[in-house]
Amino acid sequence: MIVIAGLTACTRVTTPTATSTPSPAATPAPIAAVPLTENVFFVAPDGDDANPGTFAQPWATANHAAEVLEAGQTVYLRGGLYPLPRQVRPVNSGRADAWITYRAYPGEQPVLDASAIDNDPPGRFSHDAGSFTIERNAYIRVIGLTVQHSHQAGFMVRDAQHIELINRARARASQLHPSRGSPGSLRG
Repeated sequence: MIVIAGLTACTRVTTPTATSTPSPAATPAPIAAVPLTENVFFVAPDGDDANPGTFAQPWATANHAAEVLEAGQTVYLRGGLYPLPRQVRPVNSGRADAWITYRAYPGEQPVLDASAIDNDPPGRFSHDAGSFTIERNAYIRVIGLTVQHSHQAGFMVRDAQHIELINRARARASQLHPSRGSPGSLRG
């Protein structure tokens, strides 16, 4: 009984008057399913590559992420379809203690659509034609991404070391081409 009286005493009831205006309901901020740190970035179909790559202001393309990610950084691709304007080619390598990671956002399925990439220009060999090409890099992980409609290889790993394609990082079986380099793994 004392507890109920204490709660009742703390409750304040106001009656609106003709001059008062209702305050707008606060919209809760979206909550990320992953830790938000300075080394975590996001890509979303409705993003913009001019954005800072945060959860609230994501980048638009995996291509942009591949150009800017550095050792120890992770990019989460939100679910949806990402038309690729050109091959995704990571510029930087990670380190043994600081991998670069491209991964699907938890519970979502990002799909990289390579149908617009012309992988057969004159003078190019098919080993240069991966839609997501990891070449002369090291310590890169790709987790849970899918490449579709690639004209050549979906994922290409060439002259690279310590590369991991994990848990549904996939293309059609005929489009997954690891070549020269060591060690690496295909899991999932």
